[in-house]
Amino acid sequence: MTHAAGFTHERIADRPIDQWPTLHEYLMFLRHQAAYRLAQNHSTPDSKVLDFGSGTGYGSKIMTGHFQSYQGLDNSPEAIAHANATFGDEAVSFDLVDPEKPLPFKDNTFDLILSFQVIEHVHNVKGYLAEINRLLKKDARALITTPNRLLRCYKFQKPMNEFHLKEYSPKELLKATRPFFNAVNAYGVSASQQIMDVEITRLRKYRNVPRFLKQIRASLINSFLNSRAQGQPAPQNTSSKTPASRQATCPEPDRRGWNSFSESDYFLTENNIESSLDLFFVMTK
Repeated sequence: MTHAAGFTHERIADRPIDQWPTLHEYLMFLRHQAAYRLAQNHSTPDSKVLDFGSGTGYGSKIMTGHFQSYQGLDNSPEAIAHANATFGDEAVSFDLVDPEKPLPFKDNTFDLILSFQVIEHVHNVKGYLAEINRLLKKDARALITTPNRLLRCYKFQKPMNEFHLKEYSPKELLKATRPFFNAVNAYGVSASQQIMDVEITRLRKYRNVPRFLKQIRASLINSFLNSRAQGQPAPQNTSSKTPASRQATCPEPDRRGWNSFSESDYFLTENNIESSLDLFFVMTK
């Protein structure tokens, strides 16, 4: 048995639209939901499904009607507790796992394995992929998604997301996955032009800011908020002319028009994967 070693922590939970703090986070949630809708085409009412990195469990609701049993796994006690309380039933369960240890299932157990937005958090990628292969039945499929590095950062840059250990280009993900599966089909997750414009504008802004400057900015903001919470004077940033009062202002976002977006705005593409938001790989044992 192999070890699918070590995840970093990042979770997204379903919530009302008026509780999303930014448009980017709301669109990211819709994109994550869309992956489960797209996975319906690879499952049947008789399928035994494993969701490896199930987070707060909302994927099981989207997959309803497309499985016989649904097993979610995560290494966050809070996420597992929420998932079982919200979505658990006689056919759906969620269990806490230690990703440093082999998963508690026999070889050739599952008809479909989903692992969405997980591989970028994994320390031991070879162990992770080998474990997925071990648990799949012969000719069964695993689906993984991950952010497309080509749209997010330059090759010499580290991931902009602090929880991501490594982000992949299509070629890099093919190189990582092909040794473990008989067939690997690569797709991209794209979206309506309006969403693509929003996302590309945001990502270009980050690509043009060196990582160390972002870290300095984040450090100054955190220091400011901590000092305010403790009733101490805020540290002065002599390199900036922005008043401290403006730094502390967090206005409520303008959510007008957000209802026009939905997870159905996202779709798979085989063409120009390099320009997609996410990579969506279908891997057959």
